[in-house]
Amino acid sequence: YALLSYTWLYCALGLPANTLTIITLLKCQTRSPASLLKVYLAVTDNTALVAKLVEANLKVYTVISSSFACKFFYVPSVTLTTIANWTLVLICAERFLTICCPLKRRQWISVKRCKIIFSSMSLGLLLYIFGFCYPLMIPQQLFLLVQGTFMVIIPFFVITALTGAVIRVLHKYQKERLCLFENSSTPQIDRMLNNIAASEQTTKVAARMENTLSLLMILAACLYFVVYAPYNVMILIVLPLCSYDRNVSLTTLVFFILADSSHVLNCFLYFSLVKGFRSDVLKVIRF
Repeated sequence: YALLSYTWLYCALGLPANTLTIITLLKCQTRSPASLLKVYLAVTDNTALVAKLVEANLKVYTVISSSFACKFFYVPSVTLTTIANWTLVLICAERFLTICCPLKRRQWISVKRCKIIFSSMSLGLLLYIFGFCYPLMIPQQLFLLVQGTFMVIIPFFVITALTGAVIRVLHKYQKERLCLFENSSTPQIDRMLNNIAASEQTTKVAARMENTLSLLMILAACLYFVVYAPYNVMILIVLPLCSYDRNVSLTTLVFFILADSSHVLNCFLYFSLVKGFRSDVLKVIRF
């Protein structure tokens, strides 16, 4: 019943928060691959929460065969969680290419390509996870490692690497910008500020949106790192060294619960720490 209770709590908090994120991003004046992928992430988080709620209710209130259980609530729950993780990988990759290779962004990234990649990725992950429903005569530790490698471990390290690269480049740009202002004369600075003020409003809106999306990506990646780091330690270090007993099983469950919070907390982080997103949300609420 603890599993059911925390799932209900996550749904009560996560479903309206993710829905608000979806509405806010869809109402933005500019549409971009990054905003589309953020919408996909919020939608996947919501469907993952619903799938986990159905799974928890079936586990508590019904007795069903292992084959049925695997195909009709294990596969949706794990698949949607995995898709959410890999969607965050796509978001980080899009931000990495946008910030580190801005001149080739239009050549490599488009809304249509994002839709194709997301659809192909989702189908591939579904087929991959469906294969786990067939009998596998392997130890529990090895099963969790095999399942977790593509579901969590690879996304974890890719997201960490891309986020580190994005933060490094942004920090470098900020230092170069400060040096430019420090080394420029006052007339030069005034001229630069006048040029910025004279830019078109659509350009300002697009730049603001890009900055907001970059902050959203960094926050989502940092949250993912915090909630999934214990799970990776468990899978890669603890399980290979320990026998799979009741204590290890309970610890694994706690780490799963912590990892599931990633489907809930994104919107609250966005609202608390990103001014641009917060103002957009307030506009949606007031409307």
